[in-house]
Amino acid sequence: MEIFRIIINIFIVCVGLPVNCLAICGLYRLIRSDMVVPIYIINLLIADLLQVVSRPLYIASDYENFSEVLLFFGVSASVWFMVCIALERYLVVAHPLWYRYRRSVRHAALISAGVWLLALLLTVPIMLRFFWNFDPFTARLISIPNVFLLPFPLLVFFYLGTRRVIIRTHSIQDEEKKRILCMLALVLGTYTVFFLPFGIMSLLVSCSANWALVRFA
Repeated sequence: MEIFRIIINIFIVCVGLPVNCLAICGLYRLIRSDMVVPIYIINLLIADLLQVVSRPLYIASDYENFSEVLLFFGVSASVWFMVCIALERYLVVAHPLWYRYRRSVRHAALISAGVWLLALLLTVPIMLRFFWNFDPFTARLISIPNVFLLPFPLLVFFYLGTRRVIIRTHSIQDEEKKRILCMLALVLGTYTVFFLPFGIMSLLVSCSANWALVRFA
């Protein structure tokens, strides 16, 4: 079982590393003063790279705790950059005039820096848990809901709000409507399938374990 896990991690590194690097280089060329979505996608791919890099560190037992911290940091950033992408698409459709005069590469860069800072703050309890014997239940209770649960209602709101507005709008071409809705559906579907179940299960397991400790203490 351990060998199988090592093989999977090596495969993820060998495939994910070059693919993410090529995607980042390709998207970097698309950045213009009025086009900020590639900035969020590039940061999303960088967050994915952090998750890929954490794989070989996890194989080395000496760096197992550090790899989990790096993995959680990458996942936190990935999830909240998904929210940024969904928010940007929602504003383009629902508030086009307001957003037209406020979107810029500078603002997108500042928001991206804020997301990285948020991801770091959400990772701090996990770091304290591994390196300073912080209570594991408290660490999970602080970090997991903000990473795996809170973004879900936001993504649903942005998707439904965008869909409601875009159906009634005639100024946007049908092909552009489909592209926007497909992007939001992909973001929401990816989060729902890969992140939400893990967050719910982790929180339930942590609560059950903590309740058992309290009960038999």
